Amino acid sequence: GDDEGEWIYTSLMGGTLVIGHDGSYQGIAATDICAGSAVLHCLSTDQYAELTWVEKSDNKTASNYRGEILGAIATQLLIKFAIEGRDITGHKPLVLVCDNMGVVKHGNEPKNPLSEKQSQADLLGFLKSLISTSRVGMRLRHVHSHSDKHTRREDMNQDQLINDRADMIVGKALSAAIEENKFITSVFPGEKVSIQVSGVRISGSPKVAITEEWGKRVAIELFHQR
Repeated sequence: GDDEGEWIYTSLMGGTLVIGHDGSYQGIAATDICAGSAVLHCLSTDQYAELTWVEKSDNKTASNYRGEILGAIATQLLIKFAIEGRDITGHKPLVLVCDNMGVVKHGNEPKNPLSEKQSQADLLGFLKSLISTSRVGMRLRHVHSHSDKHTRREDMNQDQLINDRADMIVGKALSAAIEENKFITSVFPGEKVSIQVSGVRISGSPKVAITEEWGKRVAIELFHQR
């Protein structure tokens, strides 16, 4: 509700907002599904906002990396909605905690163009545009994943705790979505361009996808002409 945006905004202005995002892909359970999660936490009021997305694509597109980017996008959209129509002059810059070096690198260089062969270019392009056009000053910081395996909870630092929570909820969301067969639509709020070839969303190089699709059609036509 509105109070949701309210406390996130207050926390941002007061410098007490801690944010983490994560991704999940479990090839054993399903090869065409991945998930992302976002966790926003206010240190002074102990309030949490959490968002998980589970996307069904295909076994060439779904991956842990794609899940990580989904989590990063979910985070950006939560921040965007929380500050909508509000003055954020003088806010404290945000640190977003993430255990994927690729996402951290792309997120911290939002104006650098992607190479034509970049995997998951559809989501990375959207993530970069969200960060580069955001009114909030921010940077992504890398944390090592699964610190719960070697560190007791009481010994974890803030980065490890938020990553641990993001990891826990994304794993649960993935399993639940597979069980219930419920997934997000792969067109995101505010996304300018999504490329589809034969009704399938393209995640990598549009050139390769179009060439492959064309090749398939020609092969089918040749087969039918025999």
